[in-house]
This record gives sequence, structure tokens and C-alpha cells, in this order.
Amino acid sequence: MYPDFSVPPMLLEVPPNLEFGELAASVCFELAKHAKKSPRTLADEIAKKIDEISLPLLKSVSAAGAGYINFRVNSEMFSRLTIESAIKLDADYGYVKTAEPKKVLLEHTSVNPIHPIHIGQARNPMLGDALSRILSKHGHNVSRHYYVDDVGRQSAVIAYGYSKLGKPKPIGKPDRFIGGIYAVTSCIMEIQRLKKAVAKATDLDSQERSKLQKDLAEWTSISAEMQERFPDLFAKLYGQITKDLDPEEQVSVLIRGYESGEDSAKQLLRKVCLLCLEGFKETLESVEIKIDSWDWESDLIWNGDVNRTLEALKNTAYVFEENGVLEFNAEKVAKNLDLKKTLGLNENNENKVHYVKASNPSEIYYFNKRIENNDPRLVQVANLDLNALNIHEINVIEKKETLDPIYEYIFKKESRLAKWFGIYNIPKKTVYEWLELLTNYAEVKITTWDTQEKANHSVAVNLFIYKLRRAIGDFNRKT
Repeated sequence: MYPDFSVPPMLLEVPPNLEFGELAASVCFELAKHAKKSPRTLADEIAKKIDEISLPLLKSVSAAGAGYINFRVNSEMFSRLTIESAIKLDADYGYVKTAEPKKVLLEHTSVNPIHPIHIGQARNPMLGDALSRILSKHGHNVSRHYYVDDVGRQSAVIAYGYSKLGKPKPIGKPDRFIGGIYAVTSCIMEIQRLKKAVAKATDLDSQERSKLQKDLAEWTSISAEMQERFPDLFAKLYGQITKDLDPEEQVSVLIRGYESGEDSAKQLLRKVCLLCLEGFKETLESVEIKIDSWDWESDLIWNGDVNRTLEALKNTAYVFEENGVLEFNAEKVAKNLDLKKTLGLNENNENKVHYVKASNPSEIYYFNKRIENNDPRLVQVANLDLNALNIHEINVIEKKETLDPIYEYIFKKESRLAKWFGIYNIPKKTVYEWLELLTNYAEVKITTWDTQEKANHSVAVNLFIYKLRRAIGDFNRKT
């Protein structure tokens, strides 16, 4: 129609009122600058030309207003095509296959194997699995990974408590069993530590003694709650742990033994971690979430990868030693690489990070290795306070391109004790319990809905799983 100049792309928009049609275009306002005609004249000419072509999915095309083109859909034809496409494509309906399939490594959940996945941690598996399904449907080769953080004090505390019980077979769901051991053992050990500290507090000032006594009173109150929840477990662990002169040293021995690859420590800690992961798998499978690879932090330590990563970091300008401790100068990195806004840091905020406390070399290596093996796409669904610096530490070592992290965090209304001392509120409904409750509800209701119980039960359970996944995925960040 207009051979003397190039026509700009026609962008279609949804009009503010359905009376104007299902789609509208405002391209005539741009065309008028070149065609030396009014936008309305151009709209009339284009609408007439499109009408002459006779497109089966369009009922009508008309000019409107000062120069808009409105499109009305042939509802009968469009509905028929939609239904036929949905029947033919089945589960692939709605997904456009990519012309360039990519290898995508997606890590999600990665809850520490110390207690059941509670409602505050359940959002990441829902988001991660949804992303993996979407990417797979679009034709990408997706590998779902779970990073098992099995090294450190938490796992060692559980192993210590489990050994004091005589390494029994779990009672009930294994992750709940492990969570009980963790909570009770942590509680008893902290009380023992505080009692010794109070007894030696004669040389401290009154304020410091008062704080110790207050902490001891708080933990004694918590222990009463533990005894009500786990009477048999508490009695057995208390009787055994109080026999040790220094339980904390016993835990430290396990930590050192596990990190050095000592056989007895490896067998014990791996056993308790695997028990907890067994419960995690049951929970994830109950909401139809699958993991392709379980990647253990301890493996990275035993094969020397972590030490090699530390050496690489020490060769950068951002790592130094102070008082025998390696430190990572995050402030220098943020300034040099202009990362303040990306990390959400105040321009005037100094952010020195101690490796032994905040930055995990195992995770740094893990990220780095995944990038090397899975170029060009890597997606991580992680907690807000986890791994943000690790990503930029990798950039420091390897000068990698920026990754594609998705950080989400549920801010749980729990006391500081829940996070730092293992006081886990067991009676709260876990994901698995909610699914169990909803499934039971479906079984009860099914007898009144229809006689085809088997078919209806399957539909009901699938519906509840979908509702549960969506509800958890929609949690507000500050719930």
C-alpha cells in the first residue's frame, strides 16, 4: 500500500473497552508522518484492505477515533481452533518450542538435612519445580539439582545425639525423627554449656552474669517444652549427654573427622543426613516434585575442590589473612565491580565478610563448576541470605558473566532460637502433613460426590496438590 517508505511494525494492544474489539493498533499515527495523510484516513484505508483479504479468525476490522484500527475476533472459529489445538497438543498446549534448546541447570530447595521442610522453606521447591516444568515444556534440557549442605555443626549435633541413642531405626517419618533429635540435643547441650558458664561467672561483672542467668532460664523453659513434645527422646538423650564432660568437644571431633574423611565419622554423619533426605524425598514426591541430582558439599571437600578454590581466592586482591582468619573484602569487590546496587547495599555501608562465618568456599566452587559444565544458562532459586556473595566471588576468580539467580525468602515469624539453636516448632503443619490432611479430606468427600470413587479420588488429590503448590508459591515475602 505504501511502497515509498518502510512501514513501522504494527503493535497490537488490548483496547480499554471490549466494545472496541479484542485488539487494536495505533500504527497510523506513526505512518501519518511519512504518508502525508491524516491518521484517520490511513486507518480507513488499512481496515478496508484487511477486510478484502478475508482472514478466517477475524470477524471485522474497522477504523475508529482519530486513527485507531480495531480488530474483532470470529469467536466461533477462534473457539473451535482453540479446543482442537488443546485436544491435539494435550499437555504441550500453550507452549511454543524454542528453536535453540539450551542446557539448563536449575537448583532449588536445598534445605539443610536437619529437620522437616517446614512451611517457611516450602516456597522454593514450588517455584523451582514450576520453572523447571516451564523450561522443559519450551524444549530446554533441564537438570534439577539439590545442594546437600551436610558439613558443619548442625549435622554433627544430630550425629552426636543419634549415636547417644544407639543409632536406632527412625520412628515415623524419618525427617521428623531427625528434627526431634536436633531440637532436643541442641537444647540439652546449650543448657549444659550455660550451667558451666554460670558456675564460672564469679569473675564477670553483674551485667554479664545476669545475661547468662537469663539465657539459662530461657533455655530451661524451652527444655520443659521439649520434654512435653518428646518425653522418651528427651529422657534418653538427657541421660546420655549429661554423662559427657564436654559434649561440644565431642561434636567438634565429629566435625573435624567428617571434613577430613575419617571413616567412622563419614558413616555416621552420612547416615543421619540420608535419613533426613529420605523424608525430604517423600515430601517432595507427594507434591510431584522430582530432583535429578543430589550434590553433597562433603564430596567437594574430600576431593580437594574446596582447597583449590580457597587457593584461587587467596591469589586475588580481595582475600587476606587477619589474626589467622581468611577474610573476603566484599566492600572492595562491590566498589571495584560496581555491585552495590545489585547486592542492595548502602553506598556508605562497610561489608567485610569472614569466610569461616558467612562465605562458604564449597558453595563458591559448586557455582563455579556448574557454570563450566552447563554453559550458558544456570538458574538458582535460593534464600535471600544465601549465596549472593558467592556468585560475585566466582566473578572475582573467573570473571564469569553474571548468573541468573532468583532470590526469594520467607520471613518466618519465629524467634532467633529457631534459626540459630535448632528449636524447631514440630507441631506446626509441614507440607507433607497438609497434603495428608487434604488427601484424607478428598477421600471422605468422594463418597458423596460420585460412585466412581477411584477416578474422582485421583482428580481430587491432583486438584489439592495443585492448590497446595499454588498457595505456598503465592506466599507474601513477609508472611
